Formats: sequence, structure tokens, C-alpha cells
Amino acid sequence: MVEGMLDIFWKNNEEVRDTPRFQLHFVKIDGVSHGPLKDKKIAGEDMLEAYLIEVGFEAKKAKEWLKKVKEEKSVSIRPIMMPEKYAFEYQ
Repeated sequence: MVEGMLDIFWKNNEEVRDTPRFQLHFVKIDGVSHGPLKDKKIAGEDMLEAYLIEVGFEAKKAKEWLKKVKEEKSVSIRPIMMPEKYAFEYQ
């Protein structure tokens, strides 16, 4: 597991009729610069919720974070423990 923070941005929040597109960044919390970050793009609320569950959030928490993203257009979740295989997708 890798400790870090996960930022989720709702990229097309003004286009309410379109499928929501989300951009995610995960940053390790270790005090070391890791260079430019890769992002992860997810289309659809169901897909974002499924991804959050896949990386270790309980279903109820995943729904709560999705609701918060929809209300605020972005959210930073910290600290979180991300499984290594997912954390490395962002490097």
C-alpha cells in the first residue's frame, strides 16, 4: 500500500447532458518529488464509483465521495492508502 492523496476533478461539469468525465491524480505522501504526474481519466459516475471501490473504498464511502465531487466539482481525498498496482499508474 502507498500513502498519498487522490484528487478528483469533474472536467465537463458545465455540460450536464453529457456523460461526466473525471480526471484523477494520485500523489504519494513521502516528501520526495516524483516529477510530472500522469492522470487517470474515467467516464461516467458508475465507472468512478466502481474505481473507488476497486482501489479500496467501501461502497458507502465511494458513493459519498462521488456525491461530493458532483456538488463541489473537485475533491481531494487525503490521506488514503492506495494499493501499489494502482498507485504506479500515476507515475
